[in-house]
Amino acid sequence: MKIPLTRRDRFLFQYPPFEAMRAGEAPDFSQPAPTGKDGKKEGFQVYLHIPFCAVRCTFCYYGMMPNTYRRFAEPYLEDLHREIDMLADVPYLQDREVETLYFGGGTPTYLKEPKFEALVEHLRSRFRFAEDMEFTCEGEPTTIQESKLQLLKDLGVNRMSFGVQSFHPEIARINGRIAKPQIVDRALEWAKKTGFRVMNIDLMSGMLSETMETWKYSIDRLLGYEPEHMTIYRMEIKPGTQFFTQLQFNPELRKQFVGDEPELEMIDYAEERFGELGYTHHTHFSWISKREYEHTHRTNCWRGKDLIAIGESSFGLANGHLYQNVNPYRPYAQVIADGRLPVACAHKLSRHEQMTAYMVMGLKLLSIGRAAFQDRFGVDPLEVFPREVGYLEEQGAVEVGDDDIKVTRHGCTYADSFARVFYPPEYRQMDEVAVGTPAFDKMPAEATNVSELVALEVSAKQGSWETSAQSYGNPGDEGNGAGGHSE
Repeated sequence: MKIPLTRRDRFLFQYPPFEAMRAGEAPDFSQPAPTGKDGKKEGFQVYLHIPFCAVRCTFCYYGMMPNTYRRFAEPYLEDLHREIDMLADVPYLQDREVETLYFGGGTPTYLKEPKFEALVEHLRSRFRFAEDMEFTCEGEPTTIQESKLQLLKDLGVNRMSFGVQSFHPEIARINGRIAKPQIVDRALEWAKKTGFRVMNIDLMSGMLSETMETWKYSIDRLLGYEPEHMTIYRMEIKPGTQFFTQLQFNPELRKQFVGDEPELEMIDYAEERFGELGYTHHTHFSWISKREYEHTHRTNCWRGKDLIAIGESSFGLANGHLYQNVNPYRPYAQVIADGRLPVACAHKLSRHEQMTAYMVMGLKLLSIGRAAFQDRFGVDPLEVFPREVGYLEEQGAVEVGDDDIKVTRHGCTYADSFARVFYPPEYRQMDEVAVGTPAFDKMPAEATNVSELVALEVSAKQGSWETSAQSYGNPGDEGNGAGGHSE
C-alpha cells in the first residue's frame, strides 16, 4: 500500500465518491424519525442551494445560473417553497430539530431582501429550529448592502461566509473575480459592524499567476479583518470551467499556475502567520481564532449526521443514503411540479462504508475519537482498520493514542491524499478516473484540432447548469451540499 502525496488530489467532501451513486435509488423518507440511545429524536442539518450568481468565475464547476438567467429566480424560489413543504410532511423529519442551516450557492445574497426573508420564515414555520442553531449564509461582496446584512442577522444568521479567494487586485482580476477591492473592503467592514457571531473568509491557493509576494499581500489583508474562521482551498481545474477550456487551446497557460512545491511554501507561510496570532486548525484547510468558533455544520455532516438537501443539485445524507438532487433547473422544476421530492441519485452505505466514511472524514477533521467510534459502531477503529491506521502511523500522518487518533502536521498538509488509504480498489479506481485533478495533468493528447477540443470539452462538461449530469457540491468553506466557492 502506497499513497502518492500531492496537493492536487481532488478535494474530498463525501465518502463514497460521487460516482458510486446510482439513478433510481433514494432515501426512504417514509421511515420514522431516528432516535438516539437516550430515546430522543436526533437533530439534522439543512443545506439550501441558491444557484444564482452575477457571473461564473473562471474556476467554478458548481451548479449555478449566471445573471443572464435571472428570469428563473422567481420560479426557482417558488419551487424551493414547494420542496420545503414536501419535506416538512415526510415521517422521517417529524418532531426533529434543525441543528444547523446553511444557505450556499451560487450566491445566496443575490436574493432581494423580501425574497430572502420569505424563504427563512417559511423554513421556520415548517421546521423546528434548535435554540442554538448555527445559521450560515454565503455572501458575495458585489451583492452586499448594509441593510441586507442587518436583515440576515435579524433573521437568525449568526455566521457569514465570504468567498474572497484573493485580496490582490491583479490576481483577483486574472482569475475572473468581479468584485473591486473597495467593494470587498466595504462588504467585510459592514459585516464586522453588523456583528455576526462568526465571519469566515475564504482564500484560494494555487491561483493563476500567484506569487509569494501577492500571496503575502492577501494573507496580510485577510488577517487585518481578524475573522473568527478562515478557509484556504486549493484551486482545482475541471471540465466545464473557463480555465479548462483555455488550457485546451493554450497549453502554455499551465506554466502560470502554481505548482505543488511553491503552493506548499505559500501554505507554510500562512500556517506560520496564523499560528503567530493564535489561530488553530479546525479542519485540514480551515483555521479558527477560538474553539467556540468551530464550524458545527461541517463537523456534524462529516461525523455522519443527517443532512437534508434542498434545491437543485444539492447533496444530502439521510437514512443511511448519500444522495443528490436533480439538476439543472428545468428537470428539477418538472419533478417539483409532479409533486415528488427531487432526488436524482443515491447510494446506500453499508455498515463498513459508514465506518470508512467516519475514518475518511475524521482525518479531514484532524481527530478520530476511539470511544466515539466504539459507541457508534460497537468496535474499536483499530480492529477494523489495523493495516490502514498502521500505514498512516508509519508515514507520520497520525499519532495513535489510547483515546483518539490525531492527525499530525504532515498528515494535515496531505489529508486528502492520506484519506484515500481507506478506499477499496473499486472506489480508488473511480477516484482515479474521475475528473478531479488539474487539467494540465490530464491534457488530451488525442484531440488534434479545434472541433475535437470543443467536442471533448462539451462531452466532459460537468459544471454547466444546462448540460450537467453532475454539478459538484460546495466544498467551499463548507463542503456541505452544492454550491459556489464560499467556504
